[in-house]
Amino acid sequence: MSILVRSALLTITCGALLAIGCKKSEEEPQVVPLPSAAPAPVKAAPEQQPAQPAGDTAAAAPSAAVPVPVAPPPAETPKPVAQASIDGCCAALAAIPKSGLPAAVKGKAAVASATCAGISKLVKEGKTSRASALAQIGATMGGAAPAECK
Repeated sequence: MSILVRSALLTITCGALLAIGCKKSEEEPQVVPLPSAAPAPVKAAPEQQPAQPAGDTAAAAPSAAVPVPVAPPPAETPKPVAQASIDGCCAALAAIPKSGLPAAVKGKAAVASATCAGISKLVKEGKTSRASALAQIGATMGGAAPAECK
């Protein structure tokens, strides 16, 4: 074979391989999840070693810095928000059984008064809102809650 034929074959072969190798794939690219970046450990400052005598080279090995694990900052817990108490509502509910209202209202008021003391403590500690406590008492009373509970 002549050099021209070999060169032509080589060029055609390289061109074909290049065309096949560079062909775009028709598949969707795969998404590979990467681990989230963790904070790099903080290295402790190297300790100062006392000066060694010039003739003592065996003991002059440098100390390696030891990484100190860094603890994440503690999560801040939300502080309870002090709210107005519902003691006036509880007192009004406790007075209903002694009033001249119908027995059905008195029964609902007795149940609401019993739960009001527990809910009042939660409102004072900020563990529940005043509005949700009054809504619960209003639901217990079936819409006949005193004005102090609205």
